[in-house]
Amino acid sequence: MAVTKNIIKQPKAQVQVQVTMPWADVEPKWNETLQKMSAEVELAGFRKGTAPLNMVEQQLSTRLSDEVVKVIMPQALIEALQGTNIVPIDYPKYQSIQFQKGTDLVFTALLTERPAVTVGEYKTIKVARPAQKTITDEEVAKVIDDIFKRWKLRQPQTPTPAQSTPVPAAPQSGGSLSFNAPADTTQP
Repeated sequence: MAVTKNIIKQPKAQVQVQVTMPWADVEPKWNETLQKMSAEVELAGFRKGTAPLNMVEQQLSTRLSDEVVKVIMPQALIEALQGTNIVPIDYPKYQSIQFQKGTDLVFTALLTERPAVTVGEYKTIKVARPAQKTITDEEVAKVIDDIFKRWKLRQPQTPTPAQSTPVPAAPQSGGSLSFNAPADTTQP
């Protein structure tokens, strides 16, 4: 793609880029987008996707132009910025877009570039370190006791042991076992 550009640097790290892309470079993308969009168009007297391209183009005129511009502008801007030292840090804001079938695509993009930062003599700055506080063994013991007390409060209470209930023994002489009656513990 042959893109002509005009780059104007503005205050506060703003850059205005005016890009012109010739119709010869836009036309293949126009035809490709027309083919894709024609598959979805329904025209009276034609099945979906089978209408002649010139009729589809008339039907989709504005939508087709918008779709082509939406795809072409970022590519053209990237190509225009190649070879420059401009590094955008935000999405561009597109302004004054001029485009019709058969004419060049002309648009202006406003973008924010990475600001130039100069670092001063930071090594000459002296910072006073705060004095270290000495910690005694009593303070450590107090903190440990506090942590233990808080931990103990959060522990669930231990349930009381369940009363031991006798489990009925299986009868040895082939009798029946009733779970409602108390167990006979006198059998040998």
